[in-house]
Amino acid sequence: EGYWGQDRERREVARTLQLLQAKGFVAPSREPMLNGEEEFLFVQMRERELFAESAVDIERTIIHAVTGVWLESRLQAARVPLETEAAYHLAAGGENERAALLYLRAGDVARDRYDQTHASALYRRGIELHERTPSLVRIDALHSLGTVETRAGRYAEAHEAFGEMLSLAWMLDLKSKGGAAYARIGRIYRLTGDYDQATTAFDRALVQFREASDRRGVASTLDDVGRMYWLQGTTDEALRLYRDALAIRRELGDRRSLAVSLHNLGMLEQERGEIQGALS
Repeated sequence: EGYWGQDRERREVARTLQLLQAKGFVAPSREPMLNGEEEFLFVQMRERELFAESAVDIERTIIHAVTGVWLESRLQAARVPLETEAAYHLAAGGENERAALLYLRAGDVARDRYDQTHASALYRRGIELHERTPSLVRIDALHSLGTVETRAGRYAEAHEAFGEMLSLAWMLDLKSKGGAAYARIGRIYRLTGDYDQATTAFDRALVQFREASDRRGVASTLDDVGRMYWLQGTTDEALRLYRDALAIRRELGDRRSLAVSLHNLGMLEQERGEIQGALS
């Protein structure tokens, strides 16, 4: 009763902080990470480590859990991304599933900033903490991990991630996810010049997407196959596939996907010397 009305603990904490600041142990942050909050930093990191080590295990676990929940509840007020910080404390406090989701969110932030190495580490930590049961969360996380590994040129790691994604999609009978996994594996083979394996993977992707009535997935894979034919110099077949993909996207009315198709066609027409077609 009356917890918020009694500020005894708040005043005690304030006095302790003043004392620690006077003795040179902590200093106020000039740029607090959270709007509307006071923040103090340890002057020496070793003192922070000693403080953490001084708590018994159960106290340390509770402190981490409370800190993680407190930070998680204030992510919207953060001046800088705090998902990784909150996830670290949640994991240390035994809240693995909640920590996993925050690590995956942090991975998305790093991926969108094209920081592939950091994104990979965050996705892997999130996947590690997530329960090893088939789920959409795990499938999507593996998809994201494979994507950043591919962008970073780590094809073996990307193939491994997409392979596990494919296995989980099969277990859950999610044909669209299986098609996406096959398509990404096909891109890896295409990037490494193994066109026979790429063809097999793309064919399997098309089967899965068509069985799932996923026309967006079909159009994307037709683009992938068209790109492979282009790389092999078979531009007439590439043009046919690009046009088939464009027709599907016109029916779907997805303007962003339409732009992708038109870009592909324009680049191919330029390659073929059809300048007016490319400009159109």
